[in-house]
Amino acid sequence: AIVLVPAFGITPPGATPASLPPGAPHMPLPDADAAFAILASSGVGWLLVSDRPALWRIPVVTAVVLWIVLGGFARLYVGDTWLSGLLGGWSLGLAWFALLAGAYAYWRVREHVQPVGALVTLVVVLAIAGVWMIPAQWQADRGLRPHPGDVVAMTVDQWMRGGWQRVPTRRTEIGGDREEYLPLQWCAAPDTLARHLAQAGWQRATPWSAQTALRWLLPQASADTLPVLPRYTHGESTRRVFVRVEPGSPDSRLVLRLWRYPYVLSDARGTRPLWYGALYRETLHHPARLMTIVRTTPIDDAATLAQALAIAPTIVHPPARMDAAPGGVLLVWTVEP
Repeated sequence: AIVLVPAFGITPPGATPASLPPGAPHMPLPDADAAFAILASSGVGWLLVSDRPALWRIPVVTAVVLWIVLGGFARLYVGDTWLSGLLGGWSLGLAWFALLAGAYAYWRVREHVQPVGALVTLVVVLAIAGVWMIPAQWQADRGLRPHPGDVVAMTVDQWMRGGWQRVPTRRTEIGGDREEYLPLQWCAAPDTLARHLAQAGWQRATPWSAQTALRWLLPQASADTLPVLPRYTHGESTRRVFVRVEPGSPDSRLVLRLWRYPYVLSDARGTRPLWYGALYRETLHHPARLMTIVRTTPIDDAATLAQALAIAPTIVHPPARMDAAPGGVLLVWTVEP
């Protein structure tokens, strides 16, 4: 994997899903760390369960599998690898392990391994190495990654002149797949945002709970009482969700999903947080009048989005190099009335 990725991959060296600019081309090939993790961990597990009874093998194999899977999905969660690269790395490491295990069995290697002693040695080595390496590596990773509390300031003029291009314009799943466009960027205080949308006929979406989740099993549930299905981008859930039911269309509703971006915009009147998101039309269906299912259609047109939100349109068009961007992005700057 270490040899193949630089040779055939078009992803910039060292690029990860969390650091890759929106719209940049990428080709995630088998992840070298995932391949090494499954090869090394499987080898250690092989030694620990060699010639041991089932009562010993089952917990050891379970611990090794959990170590590999949880470690891989932790890297996936923080944006260090793509899902395809992780699965490819695991497959490559497993293939190497099968090859080595086959050679081991073919040549009938006989080694006098003491699994209990090997386990004690492994735990001691990991404990000593962990105390020495984990704090230093944690500090290094923390310095390279943005902290949840970090906020970058930008003036409104900088935002209007091209700073908006730094904000994601397409939703990205945790596996790296790019989904629908995000053609809205709105800078406003949370209460100002809610007040403006309320005046335009919008309301906060019904929160999720055990009671509201069961409404999806009712065929007669109204559109404004159903909770909105969650969506994620870069591993983050929406921070604000609003709905509006169109008059005369009880089985249809508009859904506005907003995420927070770690930027604030400032001018002479102060600073405001920056939101970005998209507008969706959800159509409810009641198959055999047994339950409720929904079909979601994104609305990418910036002019239609401005009309639905009752705001004056300020539409900018991404440059040609941003191939993963919508035709127009709606920018909104709202101050306190």
